[in-house]
Amino acid sequence: MTTNSKRMLTLPEVAELLSISKTTLYRLIYGRKIKCYKISGLLRFKQEDVEDYINRSSIEPFIWPE
Repeated sequence: MTTNSKRMLTLPEVAELLSISKTTLYRLIYGRKIKCYKISGLLRFKQEDVEDYINRSSIEPFIWPE
């Protein structure tokens, strides 16, 4: 594991990565849809937790019957 992968992400960074607003990210946090950590009163995220959320949120593409 590299040093960069151990760095905790901030709320604005995660919102930007997911292309969502900070308000939407707060909703995901309070709905316990994405894991975060409160460190010295600040919310932080592990990169692998964000990737896990993305993987759990993916859906199979719908193929219209012919």
